[in-house]
Amino acid sequence: QQNLRETGAWRKNRLIERFTDNLFKDILITIEKVKDSEDLLQQAIGLAKWENARLHGLHVQNPQNPQAAADLEFDKQQFLERCEQNEVEASYSIEIGEPTKQILARSLLADLVIVKVLHPPGHLISSSGTGLRTIIHNLARPLLAVPSGASSFSSALVAFDGSVKAREALYLAAYMAERWGTKLTIATLEDKNADDSIALAKQTLDFYELPADFLIGGKSYQFFLDVVRERAVDVLAMGSYSGNPF
Repeated sequence: QQNLRETGAWRKNRLIERFTDNLFKDILITIEKVKDSEDLLQQAIGLAKWENARLHGLHVQNPQNPQAAADLEFDKQQFLERCEQNEVEASYSIEIGEPTKQILARSLLADLVIVKVLHPPGHLISSSGTGLRTIIHNLARPLLAVPSGASSFSSALVAFDGSVKAREALYLAAYMAERWGTKLTIATLEDKNADDSIALAKQTLDFYELPADFLIGGKSYQFFLDVVRERAVDVLAMGSYSGNPF
């Protein structure tokens, strides 16, 4: 029996459906407060409409600082009404406990997890804290981290080093290009494996008959950030990249 927590398990389950059906049938979105989650909701609802997906809201209650029941119910109704207005099938769950553990547990029932990255750190997910890193390292599903503003997925950068998880990111980028018309740029750092990594990426995208730009440059992660700015990239796709996170 296949272990659904293994890297690649989700992709293998969806591979046959890729050309005949939407990839994301169930989307999990983490919500702290609906009023502070406009970008996140806009992104999630937009994706759900594109993919004809079910949207599952998750609020994790901090046991040290619980919200009033009336506030929780108000947020739930706001979320469900917003989804109904956009003709998106939705559910909403309230759990108590440590956010990271709850997100990882619930993610096994989803095809995509969407979280808000907070600046500065907040209760749920912080880009500078261990919560996001723990989710990235342990999540067996694609993760969309939304810092600010909803992406239109018009231009994607894939940070690619040829690793198993990087191939997962390339697979998703290929889906975006094929189904959503996303322009692809595949980039890798200059090292002894760079040519092999680019050759693998080209071979993969040639199989799907998808165009892309391929770049090798720089020896630090600043290279990727420069590409994002120069090419007006609005989504960065990566599985994992050798070295420290950036």
